[in-house]
Amino acid sequence: MAIIQTLDKYELHAQFKAYDRDYYSLDGYQAMIDMFEDMGTNWELDVIALCCDFNESDIEELRQEYDLNEEEYPEDSDVLDWLNNKTYIIELDNGAVLHQVF
Repeated sequence: MAIIQTLDKYELHAQFKAYDRDYYSLDGYQAMIDMFEDMGTNWELDVIALCCDFNESDIEELRQEYDLNEEEYPEDSDVLDWLNNKTYIIELDNGAVLHQVF
């Protein structure tokens, strides 16, 4: 028998904070919840695995992280298109991007 608990973004944030892994905004935590809900199955929370698999970055951080120069990728949409062709991304309401690390 398993016990299943549904978390909201504040409870998920608390779980990450308890592991000293508070790396995401509330928008990021909500995006994670929505992503798992869209998959339609129950998931066991593994904070460490999620931290290894997903980053939340703004466009400038993405440019630096993946060495994307502004001449080749002048628009924010160019950066997002490039990243979307490489991995799973979720654009957040706060302007950041939650993306699966590759």
